[in-house]
Amino acid sequence: MKKGLLAGLVVAAAAVGAGGYYFASHQKGAEAGSLAYVPADTLLFAGGLEPMPWAAMTAFRDQFNFGMKPDQVNALIDEMIKADPESPDAAPAGARLAVSLYAEYMNAVLSKEFKPQMLGLGETVDSAFYTVGALPVIRVALADKAAFDAFLAKAEERVKVKGEEVKLKEFSYKRYPLISDAEQPVYLAIGERDGFVVVTLDTGNLIPSAEGLEVAFGLTKPAQSLATAGTLQALVKEQGLKPFSLGYLNHEALIRTLTRADSPVAKLLDKVSHGEATKSMAAFRTPECQTDIEGMAALWPRSVFGYTELDTSGSPLRADSLFKIVSTDNQTMEQLQKLRGFLPQYSTEQSKLSYQLGLNMDELTPVLTNLWTRAIQAKFQCAPLVAAQDQLKQTNPALLGAMTGMIQGVQGVGIDVQDLKLGKAAAEGQLPSIDALSFVATLSSKQPQQLWGMLAMMQPEFASLKLPESGQSIDLPLPLPVTLPSPIKLGLYGNHIAVFSGDQGKALAESLAKQELKPNGFVHFGLDYGLLADAMDMALKEEMTKLEAAADAAAEEAVAAAANNSAGADEAAPADEFGMPQPSAAERKAQAEKQVAELKSVQQMMQGLRGAHISSDMDFVTSGIDMRASMLIPKK
Repeated sequence: MKKGLLAGLVVAAAAVGAGGYYFASHQKGAEAGSLAYVPADTLLFAGGLEPMPWAAMTAFRDQFNFGMKPDQVNALIDEMIKADPESPDAAPAGARLAVSLYAEYMNAVLSKEFKPQMLGLGETVDSAFYTVGALPVIRVALADKAAFDAFLAKAEERVKVKGEEVKLKEFSYKRYPLISDAEQPVYLAIGERDGFVVVTLDTGNLIPSAEGLEVAFGLTKPAQSLATAGTLQALVKEQGLKPFSLGYLNHEALIRTLTRADSPVAKLLDKVSHGEATKSMAAFRTPECQTDIEGMAALWPRSVFGYTELDTSGSPLRADSLFKIVSTDNQTMEQLQKLRGFLPQYSTEQSKLSYQLGLNMDELTPVLTNLWTRAIQAKFQCAPLVAAQDQLKQTNPALLGAMTGMIQGVQGVGIDVQDLKLGKAAAEGQLPSIDALSFVATLSSKQPQQLWGMLAMMQPEFASLKLPESGQSIDLPLPLPVTLPSPIKLGLYGNHIAVFSGDQGKALAESLAKQELKPNGFVHFGLDYGLLADAMDMALKEEMTKLEAAADAAAEEAVAAAANNSAGADEAAPADEFGMPQPSAAERKAQAEKQVAELKSVQQMMQGLRGAHISSDMDFVTSGIDMRASMLIPKK
């Protein structure tokens, strides 16, 4: 359960930290801010064109802490430090400091008295994560250097580490060992300059300082900065991203790691591998491969991400985001769009759980065949790509036609659960009872009657079951291990076969009759976190019952052992059948009680999820592959 607790903490911290990016002041972005230090050719960027106001962060802080309090955070962070397999004392100083900084940050942010000044920050924060060549960099504007120094000193003291003062030209910074290798040591590096704190890596001779640390700390400005490149402005305009929280991954720069020996990451890999990387990638670094592979990367130049909509004025709070793989390969996107199928549009209250796949099965084989044909007919001079073509020729996707022909006409499948309440199991080892259930499962097809006939052939128990007329439903006899509060029905509504139960499920199934069977998406997923909290709550209660019983049994055993000992009996150390030492009764009791306490903390965190709802969609569009998400969070 320790891993579960720590995973929950990471989720909470990520949400709290990300909360700051949910808001933006619409003031003029500082052109001399962090972007002036970011190279235009960075591999990865996450930040914004505008600073964010910390004052607004409290709105999201209270929604995302999952009921956790600072003392719980401290306890879990202490556990994280102690849980290091080599013990905290043996762990690298840089790793211990990173954990400690994280803990102190959480303490400050989760405090009701939180003010950005506690961290040395101002009311608005200018920050960025990016790369200088192969070097990762975090840059944050400081409003109070002394306050940040105190914050850093407190984190150092907590894990008993002290930074080594290092000179870079006339600039001084602190570094802490991360990888203690005599030949290639790596350090966590923290420095303050030009009103910013910079966190990066000191890789010694692996990355020359002129190409890494000097640019990271701002001693040397990049030849062209992101502030003047216009890249972020284009993302805001083209993708509809909010200017205060956006980023991208540069695919073209990343692929040059494979094709160019002089790319920053390639040079680093070569040094770390003592030249083995260059040998293994030699076949991809010919002029022919550089032309072919980099040409393909140019058709898929980057992935972009950020927020597209925010509403913090009411309840629930709303945050809409986009992750997009950008493509200029019009032919490929035209083919992929043919796969889009039908996703039911429900105009009811939010569901507890929803998954829908819109897939035009009539187009699956033609699309895959088209893409396959284009791939094997492409004119390549790059030897590894020519070899890959030869392998690809051995598999013809047209063979899929035999299988997809059986389900011809299918346009989509899905399930939507509107209500689900579980009760106690009748006996140990049995499934829990279902106290309430309302759902609808759909199969949409151009020929639903023909499809049902095919399903009946594949499932003999359906052979005698006739699909009802459109607009009608019948009982669907299914062998189920539990009793349901209402019967499961089978109905036909226009082009949609529906299996449903409950009043809400029936209403949604009937609404399908008015929905035209036309392409409107590819994948949809929705989840009410309350459903997840219910399931976890039941599982945790069952586990806590077992642990509490184990603790009680161990306590009784400890009392009996103590009584025997006081009577003069020799107390033998507990051992297993092989004579290996085992925990004493008192130790088992303490361990069980600790696990119960941890489970209760997890349970409290899960309760904090109630009311949150996420909806996500993936779709093929002309300009790439869109993955959109919308999160609704009620104010507490």
